[in-house]
Amino acid sequence: ILFVTGESGAGKTTLVDRMLEENPTLAPIQKSYGTIEPVISLTLMGPSTLKFLGLNILQKAGYKITRKYEQGEVWDILPEQLHLRKVLLIHIDETQHLLKLTESDRERDSVRKALKGVMNYKPWPVSFVMSGMPSITSLAKLDEQIERRARHLHLPDVVLPEERILILNVVAAMCEAAGLNSTKVLESDLPDRVAHAARYRYGRIAQVILAAIEQAASKNAAALTRDHFALAYIEHSQARGHDEMNPFLVDDWMRLEPGLFMIEEY
Repeated sequence: ILFVTGESGAGKTTLVDRMLEENPTLAPIQKSYGTIEPVISLTLMGPSTLKFLGLNILQKAGYKITRKYEQGEVWDILPEQLHLRKVLLIHIDETQHLLKLTESDRERDSVRKALKGVMNYKPWPVSFVMSGMPSITSLAKLDEQIERRARHLHLPDVVLPEERILILNVVAAMCEAAGLNSTKVLESDLPDRVAHAARYRYGRIAQVILAAIEQAASKNAAALTRDHFALAYIEHSQARGHDEMNPFLVDDWMRLEPGLFMIEEY
């Protein structure tokens, strides 16, 4: 199991999606009888049971659910069905929602057995990528074998000024792709303001920059400026009519609470 963890807006989902898309081993394979999909990806939208997870994996694999199944049945047939469909890897996003409904020792033990049943199926072992909040690493502690074989990738918050160059690179790359001049942004304290507005989360930083670029594009601007960030902030926060709460308009922006930029998660 690979655990990819980070706070909301850290960029976990985008990172995993790109990692899977760019791996040629995991690319769909066209056959005369149809397409083999080596990867199953699903997102848990709310508190989920182990049975719900198993049924979702089966459906994503193309298995037709024709009757009611008990939880044990679902996970008993799952390894063979994944084998038949040549599934190599399962990505579960927002894994913390599984933990919310599996808090008892008995339920956690069921999770342990279910995961091991899929990973240790000798004819066709399947790997997992689990992404979500930092708390999901508790899954690795359910079993000594899982803990030993687990790999972890944590996406921490961006630290300034040490990692300021990351923000500069993102601004430059995104502006270049959009055909915008980024000089005024790169030579100012705007990258620092962006990080503050984005709660220092890497994924959210990119979203803030994109929102400003969209403002610039809507006005046919040739260069990205502070005004575009200020307008984007107004669109995605509760600062409309409250310029004193806009980190792109005030001088003492550090006094504002980080993360008031409330853009919808992707």
